[in-house]
Amino acid sequence: MYKATIQILLLLGFLSACADLDANVHNRRHCTAVTEATCTADLYWDRLCTACEDDYEFNRDYEWMEGTLEPGQTLREFDLSTIAAEELATDVGDGTLFVYFIPSHGENASLTNTTIVYNNGNFASVEHYIPRYRFLHDAGYNLVVWDYRGYGKSLPDQDPVPKEFLSDARQVWAWAKTVVPDADRMISYGYSLGGVPAVEMVMANDSCALFMEAAFPSISAITKSASGLNFGEGFLSAGQYNNIEKLRSYTRPAFFFHGDADVKFPLWASKEMYASAKGPKDFWTVIGVGHSLSTGGIPEAGLNTYLGKLFSFLEDHAPDCLSP
Repeated sequence: MYKATIQILLLLGFLSACADLDANVHNRRHCTAVTEATCTADLYWDRLCTACEDDYEFNRDYEWMEGTLEPGQTLREFDLSTIAAEELATDVGDGTLFVYFIPSHGENASLTNTTIVYNNGNFASVEHYIPRYRFLHDAGYNLVVWDYRGYGKSLPDQDPVPKEFLSDARQVWAWAKTVVPDADRMISYGYSLGGVPAVEMVMANDSCALFMEAAFPSISAITKSASGLNFGEGFLSAGQYNNIEKLRSYTRPAFFFHGDADVKFPLWASKEMYASAKGPKDFWTVIGVGHSLSTGGIPEAGLNTYLGKLFSFLEDHAPDCLSP
């Protein structure tokens, strides 16, 4: 999907002598598109069943992938009575962002006050990423999750332009500070396209850490990977989504992890982001793992290893994220 879209847009760029692809990266699904067909999708985790008027089913049963959990391992359910939902009016008053605060279960003393603000990938809504939230909640983190505008329940029902997308990210981060147990122990997490809002959230260097999983690097890196052609960022983009460049001013701890079988975003571009970040940092190359939740990404390849890597990074490079 990315490759075909990029190649078409590149052709249009040639014809116009200039292109700005920043506003053309979105592959959203709004709740108004939910139908019986979306709820019986062939890929189990790609099923979208939550209509706009319904609540997300945070405790939905999942057919966990082989190798994700250890034999006999189970994941705790959310206490639904503790999840706080908010309809957050956008800064310019043109829409509504659906955001959720999911508190820690409190049984891991080191993480009781640590919050991950999770920025989803480029498909669907909160509904699609609930398995990922389950993993992090089971470990003991507090979570803030949200639907991007045009995705899931958030409005307006149209693709966000870069200015809106980045403004929404800053607004969600500011809201999160008002509801989490400790605003000094907030981690911005970007998965795939979520790397764009994740990096925008931490540009003030007020996070305790940044997690980047198979994250979006820049328009020029994506087009080079998809087409084999190497254009400068200025030819293809206004630079709003250039994480490689933005991270040059990020000085807090950053952990990058990427599968070496990822065919959507290139491993080398993730390493360029890593090289740009100026603070304490680490990089984890996950052998034989691809990009997608549906077919098995990094957490799905082994949950205990994944959670252990996150926690070890915090212990070694970002101890301020943890409770003493």
